[in-house]
Amino acid sequence: CTEDVADHTLALLLSLNRKLKAYTKQIEQNHVWRYKSVGSMHRLSTQTLGIIGCGKIGCTVAKRAQVFGMEIIGYDPYKTEAELKQFGIKKVDWSEIQLRADIISNHVATTSENKAIFNHEFFENLEKSPLFLNLGRGENVEEAALLQALDKGWIRGAGLDVLFSEKPDLKNEPLLYRENVIITPHASFYSEESLQSLQLQ
Repeated sequence: CTEDVADHTLALLLSLNRKLKAYTKQIEQNHVWRYKSVGSMHRLSTQTLGIIGCGKIGCTVAKRAQVFGMEIIGYDPYKTEAELKQFGIKKVDWSEIQLRADIISNHVATTSENKAIFNHEFFENLEKSPLFLNLGRGENVEEAALLQALDKGWIRGAGLDVLFSEKPDLKNEPLLYRENVIITPHASFYSEESLQSLQLQ
């Protein structure tokens, strides 16, 4: 499913950066036809992508993001600088991700070491109010802190393929109905081709 998750990551990244959900709301609900109706936006080639977890998926995301001219930095304590350089990723520490990233994309699996690593302290210390993408695991993110980060502007938007619960109460989910949040139902792995590949393995 590596290709599918990487493609889904870029779909969320592009949609949020170009504010497509906000434009849709302006057109369909407010009947506003004006390019500045959603505020300012910036080219991807002026932005830095910070990848958390540089395994197969993270590295494939990096290769796709390079096409847009982005600078790619990555945090992964289990990969060497040379290993990441092969994929155009500059290895950095956790604090440099917080300092430099305009977009942060999570691709780590859950272990005892990384539960709730994206917590209040993490979000509060972000320098650039980045987009935050979670294509890893819901348990990596402290959702109360994520909500606070959105409300306080510590992040400018979120693309989430996973939530803390695999069976969320969508009638009462506070992350819904926000024009700077896109949520998909743990669907990033999905394509007809990926299902066929999974059956063969």
